[in-house]
Amino acid sequence: MEKNKPLSQQRMASEMPGKLSEKDKALIKEKFKSFNEEFQARPQDPGQLLGARSRTPTGSHSRENKAFLLDRYAMFRDKYANVPFTSKKDKYIKFTKDDVERMLDEFFRGV
Repeated sequence: MEKNKPLSQQRMASEMPGKLSEKDKALIKEKFKSFNEEFQARPQDPGQLLGARSRTPTGSHSRENKAFLLDRYAMFRDKYANVPFTSKKDKYIKFTKDDVERMLDEFFRGV
């Protein structure tokens, strides 16, 4: 989610305390939008959602992959939940950690 040029809270705070640039706001919005679109599409092959991390998530791999995705989403969500990047956060922050966990359970069921 943030492997390419992460937007750190330190950087945001040091540039303009309390105010983000339009570029930073757009970047955060795009990250949430991309996650929402990809996650809602839920490909048939869990390997597509996981990228190069694993192509055959079975058994314990399913649990590891679920934990990997859930941890990354929770970290990302928590990082930006209180950042003023938009006045309509519910448009971008659509899922709670519990929502994602429930959807991942469904997704990996029977894999």
